[in-house]
Amino acid sequence: MPLTKIAMWGYYCHRCGHRWVPRGLAHVFRAKGDEPRLKPGNPGEKPEKPDEEPTVCPACKSPYWKREKEGS
Repeated sequence: MPLTKIAMWGYYCHRCGHRWVPRGLAHVFRAKGDEPRLKPGNPGEKPEKPDEEPTVCPACKSPYWKREKEGS
């Protein structure tokens, strides 16, 4: 099986560099019910925001994962 590049929407921690796809965005083509959120013809379109945004980075546990480090 050949390798292929897959682009997904997810989050990025500005503190430790960890990248992750939350459970709410993992199945972008299946929304609540049977209606897909995105049409298969537009795979690069940004999905709807999940109900809750992460409060901490799952790797470094920093609550400031959305902010750049100051003074470094």
